[in-house]
Amino acid sequence: MMRILTMLLVVLASAMPARPADPHVFAYFKEPASQGIYLALSRDGYNFEPLNNGQPWIKPEHAGELMRDVFITRNPDGDGFRMVWTWNWRGDSLGYATSKDLVTWSEQPEIPIMRDFPAVNNVWAPELYWDESTKTGSLSGLRPSRTTPTATEYGLRIRKTSSRSRSQRSSSILDSS
Repeated sequence: MMRILTMLLVVLASAMPARPADPHVFAYFKEPASQGIYLALSRDGYNFEPLNNGQPWIKPEHAGELMRDVFITRNPDGDGFRMVWTWNWRGDSLGYATSKDLVTWSEQPEIPIMRDFPAVNNVWAPELYWDESTKTGSLSGLRPSRTTPTATEYGLRIRKTSSRSRSQRSSSILDSS
């Protein structure tokens, strides 16, 4: 009897249509990074097709703004998305935007996250993470920085900041709401 049930389950399972894989969205930039952020879609995680006929999905809103090293993550509540990116080659800022559906995006404020550290000359490759167990958001990324405006060597540093507070604008991008 068990053998018949097993065979029946195998036959039924093979007759059922395969469920398509959940799609994967890949965000990327093209040099010189002044055109915007591009998106591509994949059903298998290996083969990606550019969206929007290969044109930027999200374009810079501000003069001189670059959009590179993009990082997109879900909101902690799961009801939308947050995106951060390298704002420019030199400076103390990163870019930030939100979306409910990955199609329509908010304004793109420049977030001067390292303004209080005048020796820092670059903010590159930011990433956002949310720790559900501690209800803490963190922002991390590679920030090559010069110690003085005339220094020729860069010290590569990984910086991380955490926040449960909404009191500072830079902290608000880390919080859950």
